[in-house]
Amino acid sequence: MTVNQVTAGFSQRVISPEKGIALAGYFNNRYNEGIHDDLYTKAMVLSDGDTVAALVVADIVGVPAEVVEMVRQELATQTDIPSTNIFLQGTHTHTGPILCDDTWVEFSPAYREYFIAQTVAAVRQAYEAMEPVTFAIAEGEEKRVSFCRRYIMRDGTVATNPPKNSPDIVKPEGTPDHYLAVVRIQNLSGETLGVLVHCTNHTDSVGGNLVSADWPGVLCNCVAENIDDHPQVMLLNGTAGNMNHFDITNPAEQYGFDEAQKIGSAYAETALKLLKTELKPLAVDKIKIASAFVELPRLKLTEQQLDQARKTLEKTPVPDELPWLHSVDLAVRNEIVLALFAQRQLEFAEEEKASEVVEVGGLAIGELLIIGFPFEPFAEIGMEIKKRSPFKYTFPLELFNGVYGYLATEEAVQHEGGMETYPGVYCLRRFVPQAANILIDAAQELATSLA
Repeated sequence: MTVNQVTAGFSQRVISPEKGIALAGYFNNRYNEGIHDDLYTKAMVLSDGDTVAALVVADIVGVPAEVVEMVRQELATQTDIPSTNIFLQGTHTHTGPILCDDTWVEFSPAYREYFIAQTVAAVRQAYEAMEPVTFAIAEGEEKRVSFCRRYIMRDGTVATNPPKNSPDIVKPEGTPDHYLAVVRIQNLSGETLGVLVHCTNHTDSVGGNLVSADWPGVLCNCVAENIDDHPQVMLLNGTAGNMNHFDITNPAEQYGFDEAQKIGSAYAETALKLLKTELKPLAVDKIKIASAFVELPRLKLTEQQLDQARKTLEKTPVPDELPWLHSVDLAVRNEIVLALFAQRQLEFAEEEKASEVVEVGGLAIGELLIIGFPFEPFAEIGMEIKKRSPFKYTFPLELFNGVYGYLATEEAVQHEGGMETYPGVYCLRRFVPQAANILIDAAQELATSLA
């Protein structure tokens, strides 16, 4: 095999928070009571001699666009990596802190500074550790632990995570993406420096008040421990906006550290099998970077929707002290959850913004395209992007360079009900139904330009 001249470096830093900092993902503050397993920010830096790029994956619920820019600007002053060539993704763990103040959870500016400092340090260390490498890739499937989480009900509406085995469930609304791929990066001595694992699932199987990387941490640790060189393993999570690990036919609760172990171990088992038996050389002689900045029209809530929001709040004011709530409470139309959403809808309407600009980022590593969106896109969106891509291999990623809520297919938006398509709430859906199609087209153009 002809050895290419591409170089790569890897590094990771712990980003676990101090006790007392609120954990992400729910309506209630869950204050950190300790660390079950550490959170990491992991960096891979690549160069072909002309172009240098950094990819960061952090055990965090999401990295807002303003934090991405903070990291980029810091690194631009400390390295010669152009700020436009730095990409950040969150694994979406719900048992780590948040990095912004527009959710229902308390935000710690001090933790955000810590996160930025540790991420910058990881990228710098990876940058300084670069050496010539070769790449190999393998593709497969893992079907045991991922399911559609939106279901069409007998009344014609859609429910997110409805009660298990409910007689009102008709069928899943969407199709999960079971594709799993691995990329091995070795130095010229044959030492495995890094492994990329690409699969698609939502990251919320633990709950509680202990810090945890959830199943992505289990996956990465298990793969690393079963390779002699103990490489840095990075999960590149796909477009999982309408997926999770709940099997609607399984009466078990499916929550806790045992569940995270089950999910992560299943993905690790498949990844290790591919690494040991299915690898093929991945031709890489160039690293290419491109970003598309896409203006998306925002939703304009109707007077009827706003009037309904006001009536909801009149009937059920948001209490100062919230009872324990979870996303499943929307499926059963909990009055306080509806009031929280109504409050956010009215705040959304007051802003009167016509549009927002979001970034779609692309990193081409030879025959492989990594392309990401600052949303939680539905699985079908990622599968459509793979179908249209001119690259031999394509990894569509979620929560990439920003956090703008869910990105549903235009068809799914037409169905009443379901948390992900709830209109006019920042962390759910704030753009017009055609937003997915606009971004799919933008992604196709970006991929074509890189190819």
